[in-house]
Amino acid sequence: MVKHLHNELKLNRERYFKSKLHENSKWDAWLAGLIDGAGSFTLNKAGYANLEIVMELREVDCLAEIKQRFGGTIKTRAGLKAVRYRAHSLVGIRQIIACVNGHIRIPRRQIQLEKICKHYNINYKYPTKLTSENGWISGFFDATGTIQLKGLILRENRYIDYQLILIFKEKVNTMLNEIQECFGGNLNIDQSSGGSFTLSYKSQQQLLDFYDYFKKYPARSSKKHNILLIPQLYDIQNELKYIKNVELKQKICNQFISKWYYNDKEFYENEISDGQESK
Repeated sequence: MVKHLHNELKLNRERYFKSKLHENSKWDAWLAGLIDGAGSFTLNKAGYANLEIVMELREVDCLAEIKQRFGGTIKTRAGLKAVRYRAHSLVGIRQIIACVNGHIRIPRRQIQLEKICKHYNINYKYPTKLTSENGWISGFFDATGTIQLKGLILRENRYIDYQLILIFKEKVNTMLNEIQECFGGNLNIDQSSGGSFTLSYKSQQQLLDFYDYFKKYPARSSKKHNILLIPQLYDIQNELKYIKNVELKQKICNQFISKWYYNDKEFYENEISDGQESK
């Protein structure tokens, strides 16, 4: 009986540590994706390494999570609606390297990290092939992605329908093909933004697939708020098929818009006013 209990406790311990290791690996890959998309490693002439990550001002909480783990500083960028996280202590940099080494994928970022690893006599690791079972995509989305709610105004009956579009964007296409191998999507060149590359997803099934992915590998930027609303939009669209009252349809749409633009009040007010103009 005692031996059986001892074995059960040992097995439970092993399960716990395996689960903890898996969760840590997911977070490490997420951080690497964020750094690949919005960060940079530098090594100055004095031999001090730095990591900087720059994001929109609204993402201060996302950067605060990284600061809590590794120390460092968070400052707003003068004249820009942006915030910068900076890690420069030897202890913090070594901890960051231990987390992201083997997860960094963008070639120029690999060169930066490999240089710092060599400086500190750390064995540099290359990443394995990217799959949909990897938190890196979540971090890269937090850095480079958007999820947009596009309104389709039908002025004849005043009803507003909506379509979701999830987009990854890169100035130079280094990773979009690999993400496309994992999730499909349409890869295009956006001439309106200087020829940058976009990988977009529009179908309901594609968006729900990403919703399932983000449940396993959570986004940590403000975009997570919109990701959680993906199934709700499709539920509402199905509900509206059976509602004939136009005013009620408009009310339900506006309620959803207010949730969607919770973090962007000015944009929400513009969307509501546009919808009212179609009456």
